Amino acid sequence: MPYMNPFDFIPFHGEPLLKTVDEWIEDGREALLSGRILVRLRALTPLNVTGRIQTRGKAMSFRQFYRQTPPGEMGTQSLPCVPGSSIKGALRSFTEALTNGFISSYNIGSEGIGTDGGGHPDYHKGLYAKKQGHPLRRPPIVGRHIGFLTASYSPDIAGKTFPVPTGKTKTRSFFEFKGVLPKAFALPERLTAETPIDVASVLFGITALPSESKQKEGAGALRGRVVFSDAYFPRDALTTRGHHPKALDLNGKAAFGAPNPSISNWWYFTPRTVGKRIVNGEENAEFIGYRLRGRKFYFHQDPAPCIEYYKKKWTHMPAKLEYYDVESVSAGKDSQPFSIMFRKLPMSLLRLLLFILSPADSVRHKLGALKPFGFGSVEFAVEKVEIEKRGFDRLASRSLSGNDLFSESDDLKVWALPIAGNAGDPKKGNTRDTRVECLAEQGLIDRASWQWLRFVLHYPDELKNQERLFIYPVYRQKRAHEPPLSPEEKGFAQTILMEDLPKKAPAKSWQLAQELYDKKLTIHFDVYQKNASNFDLVRKAAGLPDFDHGVPDPP
Repeated sequence: MPYMNPFDFIPFHGEPLLKTVDEWIEDGREALLSGRILVRLRALTPLNVTGRIQTRGKAMSFRQFYRQTPPGEMGTQSLPCVPGSSIKGALRSFTEALTNGFISSYNIGSEGIGTDGGGHPDYHKGLYAKKQGHPLRRPPIVGRHIGFLTASYSPDIAGKTFPVPTGKTKTRSFFEFKGVLPKAFALPERLTAETPIDVASVLFGITALPSESKQKEGAGALRGRVVFSDAYFPRDALTTRGHHPKALDLNGKAAFGAPNPSISNWWYFTPRTVGKRIVNGEENAEFIGYRLRGRKFYFHQDPAPCIEYYKKKWTHMPAKLEYYDVESVSAGKDSQPFSIMFRKLPMSLLRLLLFILSPADSVRHKLGALKPFGFGSVEFAVEKVEIEKRGFDRLASRSLSGNDLFSESDDLKVWALPIAGNAGDPKKGNTRDTRVECLAEQGLIDRASWQWLRFVLHYPDELKNQERLFIYPVYRQKRAHEPPLSPEEKGFAQTILMEDLPKKAPAKSWQLAQELYDKKLTIHFDVYQKNASNFDLVRKAAGLPDFDHGVPDPP
């Protein structure tokens, strides 16, 4: 049996909890708080935030860490730096998953279909570059892929043809699934004081995403209440020549490990139906998806054995896999202290922010490049939580010292306990589980989402367990004169014929995928993960021995 896939999805649950800004910040007990959190960023596995890439042929040969000069230190040497925007992005994604909130970042670009890609010039927004059909075939809708619109909910345009300016008179047929992102989780089209938004938008800010028909009206934006400074590492935190960790890249056009979502399988998408497409006269079954499964996060693993596994096992690639060096912050190294400023937050949201920085149950964050291969496991070590003193003159504050501006809060620091440190005093109700329950009871976190985050982002005591590997399924076509390949060896390239389907279709999609598992392993994402050789090891390590990896079929 294969190892688990490197990423998993935190499913969408029902609808997000939305309130107006005034409702979110209305605490009723205390005044709104402003201040700062002093934090260190700690690398748990090699961390790379890429500044520059060198290539040899079509493959990477070196990935350099990003550097910049700290503010106010012009003329000094630049330092390894993790920009505050990168930290904000990672924590926002985690917050949106934890709270079952909006999806603030998703691909709605033309992906090669609009005016640059030869498609219809007026039809370029939101269409992923998956084309079905060929103009000379009758009927035309028998092509390899089905297109989809991420967050456009306009009517389907199945069967329409558009001219393609290639120098010849041709047409292409597009077939699209609209709105594969559940509409409740898409950003609002307009933003006013009365627009209900999720809690992540209050903390980090939001810009509305208007539809084409409403673009001229203006969308509106809301500034976030949390601001992140850059995190700088000392120069000796970086690995040196001869000691850089290794990564792999294809000596070709494709990027090794790059995402390739397709709605023609039940991998990125929940199941919808089984279709038929004719390829070289054969009737192939096509497992057509419905909605995006959820938010993608990567498991924690040790990069060295992961990279070595690919190097030894993936010898079938048409383009050769090449080793290259990755300049990284070494595991165990801390950044210099950096600040997270917050303004006008109620106590409830400040506690949520501290929990996000330092979650319960050994949940750690992922940051930077090469996350599928084990890089970028990090934690935030909170050193101080300081509240701005009331009544000081802001115009005169520049001449005041930190002690004059802020007072340290030990009570709040309990909400950001170091992950590996003291779990708090049970008599005071400061244990990890109490934090989770307190936030859940206030409707600030989603319990089901938290269980999934524990499963995916749990950082185990024994990261170097030889079975804790997360490896992509292969796509391998049989070569001439090569003996027959097993379903595991072919991976996504394995086909299922219509005649392979059971005479009586099971009631559930996962039951169908399980019946066909011996013929093709990669039909259904849930089934693949549950059948992986290390699924039990991973869920038990996370303290979830009964965790059931499954998303219900759509009605």
